[in-house]
Amino acid sequence: EVAVQLGIALSAEPVRNKRGRDGRRLSFTNNDDDCEGRDSPTASQSNGATSEYKSNLSDGLKLLYMGSTSISPESLNALLSGLGPSCPLQELRLQSNRMGPKGATRLVEFLEMKSDNIQPVLPKLHRLDMSYNELGDQGTSKLTRAISKRAKVNMTEVSLSGNYMGSKGIESIMNKLLQHKLITLNLDNNSIGDQGCQLVAASLPSIGTLTRLNLAFNDIGCRGVATLMRSLVGCESITSLGLSGNVMRISGAIAMGFTLAQHPRLSVLELDNCCLSQVAQCHIVAGIISNRWVPMKVMYGFRAGPPMVAIGALEIMAQHMSNEECFRLRRDIQMKTLLKWMENNRASQSENPSFLTNDDLSRANDMNDAPSQSAYLRMLDWLGRIPFDESELMDLRKYFYDVSDRDGEVKSDMNLKHRG
Repeated sequence: EVAVQLGIALSAEPVRNKRGRDGRRLSFTNNDDDCEGRDSPTASQSNGATSEYKSNLSDGLKLLYMGSTSISPESLNALLSGLGPSCPLQELRLQSNRMGPKGATRLVEFLEMKSDNIQPVLPKLHRLDMSYNELGDQGTSKLTRAISKRAKVNMTEVSLSGNYMGSKGIESIMNKLLQHKLITLNLDNNSIGDQGCQLVAASLPSIGTLTRLNLAFNDIGCRGVATLMRSLVGCESITSLGLSGNVMRISGAIAMGFTLAQHPRLSVLELDNCCLSQVAQCHIVAGIISNRWVPMKVMYGFRAGPPMVAIGALEIMAQHMSNEECFRLRRDIQMKTLLKWMENNRASQSENPSFLTNDDLSRANDMNDAPSQSAYLRMLDWLGRIPFDESELMDLRKYFYDVSDRDGEVKSDMNLKHRG
């Protein structure tokens, strides 16, 4: 009953016209018992108060945060019913309530209802947080299926962290949410593993609006990281990536380095608790500074200064600078180099007019300190300054020559061509 009254109180319609489950009129302003012994308001006062109330609630409730409230599935259903199907709610956060699959079922039943005008319920809902509710693969599949049926309501943010999801739950999510223009997808603190990460990677090219992806603490290994990195090269909309808590070996760091060298917009990278060795850190920062524009601004997990000094990208006195300062300094250096090359090229063109060809550009790295036109050539230049042991060289060889069958030679040629 409390959940019903709360929902009615928060709804866009005046509470005077609302009734509870037992049919009694619910009012928080003119309760008969509370008003006993007091003067009743005049008609003009009552009408004025009602019109003011309607104007204040004309837009209705837009944000509802019910995290860590121990709300039961039944209470959730009563609360949503009290809000009504036409509530202009835009953001619903129900994290950390441990509702389980039953709670997901109650929410799905409400979302699949139809309002009086045959429109989806909560027609403006586009941000949903059901993190840490122990939904499992079953509850997750039900919830994503209900979201996918709301084709007229575009979901921009979905958070399903800490719900004991495996690869089956991830498969359901990625298949059902492709039609929505997602901007933020939080799937951290689950157990999707390499298989789940590969499913996410395969779906990323179909979600061209996604900017923030969080896959932290998901038992993802080198195979999943490598697949994700290769997929990210074609997903230029991604600006923030969370991979904290996934143990990353040298092969995963190599794949990440080559992706960071090419991605034009990735500016936030989270790598806390990834057990990165010094060589792995060198690969990652080498990829960051191999990117011509150095879009990286924020990186968590390790200090970028020491590995950048180790490969000669910064002076030793700069190793104590913050990550943001290191990236900004390196960005300025590369911009100055590029401008200097452009000025020298313009001067040489005025003396001896000619047109630059593709061959000229490809050889630019060896001519007058000009910046290379290929991110891979810039990355390979830094790799020569990273100390490798035998196992690390094998990981690097596997990245370029992924030989696994009889057609290994052909496959290696294809991989080399694919990687520039």
